[in-house]
Amino acid sequence: MPVSTRAAASQRARTAVMMATKGGQVLSDLDTLRASVRSSAPDTDFHAQSSIVDGAHAYESPQFESPARNEEGTYLAASDDVQVEEWEDTDAEHHGDPEFQGRDDHDPYTKWLWEPHTLTALAILLGLLVYLAFKAENDSALSQQRLGAIGVVVAFLFFASVNFPNGPFTRPHPVIWRIVIAVSVLYLCLLSFLLFQDVNGARRAMAFFDSSLGVPLEERSYGVDCRVFTPDKPHPMQNVMDTVLDEFILAHLLGWWGKMMVVRHLGLALVLSVGFEIMEWTFEHWLANFAECWWDHVVLDLILCNNIGIISAVFTCRYFSMKSYRWTGFSQVKGIRKKMSRALGQFTPFSWDPSDWDALSSPRRVLQILMLVAITLISEVNAFFLKYVLWIPPRNMINTYRLLLWAAIGAQGYREYHTFIMSSSGSAGARRLGPTAWLCIALASVETLICYKFGRDMPEFHVPFPWHIKLFWGLFAVFLVGLLAFTSKKQSQ
Repeated sequence: MPVSTRAAASQRARTAVMMATKGGQVLSDLDTLRASVRSSAPDTDFHAQSSIVDGAHAYESPQFESPARNEEGTYLAASDDVQVEEWEDTDAEHHGDPEFQGRDDHDPYTKWLWEPHTLTALAILLGLLVYLAFKAENDSALSQQRLGAIGVVVAFLFFASVNFPNGPFTRPHPVIWRIVIAVSVLYLCLLSFLLFQDVNGARRAMAFFDSSLGVPLEERSYGVDCRVFTPDKPHPMQNVMDTVLDEFILAHLLGWWGKMMVVRHLGLALVLSVGFEIMEWTFEHWLANFAECWWDHVVLDLILCNNIGIISAVFTCRYFSMKSYRWTGFSQVKGIRKKMSRALGQFTPFSWDPSDWDALSSPRRVLQILMLVAITLISEVNAFFLKYVLWIPPRNMINTYRLLLWAAIGAQGYREYHTFIMSSSGSAGARRLGPTAWLCIALASVETLICYKFGRDMPEFHVPFPWHIKLFWGLFAVFLVGLLAFTSKKQSQ
């Protein structure tokens, strides 16, 4: 920062401190002071701002204690004659700022949506519990147990919606993302419960949620007939058409679009794309569902579906990155059509930050990115192993619910993990992993433990890995060592 700018910012900081003086005492709310310095000198780097704020301590009178806030958030300052005066912490200085007015928690029309409503939530919760409790009086024992489980979930979600911390996202409303974290905690608890059962007990436990479960599955294989041309069938390319018209093709394409929207980095998305196909190839001798024809692996999945989804998301990310984010509050929007457009805009990002993972900057960063890729691929592979060992059919809604939960918690987890590894070593963010990222790692780990515990006695999982699989992973280990050596040399230079 230029010297003149730093001097001006320092002078503004000192002026702000002196203006805050009342009866010889200084309001030493450093958070407010830092915000004042940053707003007055936005181009000032963090360390320069901190030095300005720390220099302001010279104005603090040692004979008085720092002022405190009361429960309403106002400052309490005692003068020399011990009279107490309240200084309200208002936002009047922002009333002319359109960016401030666009914040939903300060707009007159929507401010009530952003207030805690703790007592209202408690009243609604108690009403629901009363309804569920008396509704189940004449039901069967199984129905009463299921309603009891629903009551536990509802009570926990209500508590989480008003007491859990906000996640990295605020749209459409922070309470949505608090509920996502709460559902993830419940899922982790369910996985922990299943982990302490044997395989038959776990399958019976799953039947508690869906009575159609508990029946052995017939695994579908996509690699039985790998001919491209089939003159003996109704269509000359019947095998290809059956694969293209599979109900999971659209989900595959949309999944990669969503994954790229979360990752926001083309190189990392391509690594995940190739990595998942390698994981299918690695375990196809264990699960028939992984066995696919070469043209299915390479052409339909890797080249077409994955890339179409990723490239579409690249253009979507480019649109959001070029978009101007100056939101207008509902009270400032005139006309029904414009208000509807503003309401729909609530479901779009408040702002958009591209993700630069800086993957080859150091050996530590390579290992951090490798851990991210490993957790992502493990969570995807676990979907196939879990439904196999727990006898969950592919079309069962439990698989869909798990996929949606992982999409929601993974989106938050990626942002928190990116912040964690990209923060400077001296900041607080670098010393603490975010709660959703922590949950993602825990969920993937416990899912893997369940797959291992329930699958270790299944004969199909004792088939040894083919030699070409072992050779590939051996070459990958050599490549990883070379990459670590390269990045280490690059960092030392």
